[in-house]
Amino acid sequence: MSARLTLLLLCDQTELNSQFISALRATGFQLLIEHHPEDVKRVLSRVPVDAIMIRHDAVRDGSLVGAELKVVAPRTPIILFPSDTQYRGPRLGIDSVCHADPQDETLARAVAVFFHSALSARPPNRPIRTPGDNVQAPATESKTQLTL
Repeated sequence: MSARLTLLLLCDQTELNSQFISALRATGFQLLIEHHPEDVKRVLSRVPVDAIMIRHDAVRDGSLVGAELKVVAPRTPIILFPSDTQYRGPRLGIDSVCHADPQDETLARAVAVFFHSALSARPPNRPIRTPGDNVQAPATESKTQLTL
């Protein structure tokens, strides 16, 4: 059995995101919840976390907070759940963007399972995927080929 993953959630409206929070806990995340960006930096200086998720209406595109958090935890993945459906990203400091309704119970569970699986499969303190990561070539007996 793998070690329990610690997730730091920056969330200003925990009551509106209760389905998502419950799904994260049920998936096996140890969840630390902060309501203000400045508190997240304080937590990061004391506690190692496997990822940071931002679901905060005051943090529109995440770039300012993401850039500040990358100074404190440069190798920790930061995932933004934007409240604006027109958001196009990711932006500076944000590693991943997830457009999902946190109040949809089924979708919340699926997102929690996906991120738990993705974070469990990577080495500690590494982003989920980085441009420099090597992608394993398919087996030689594979018939599928991509032609450009």
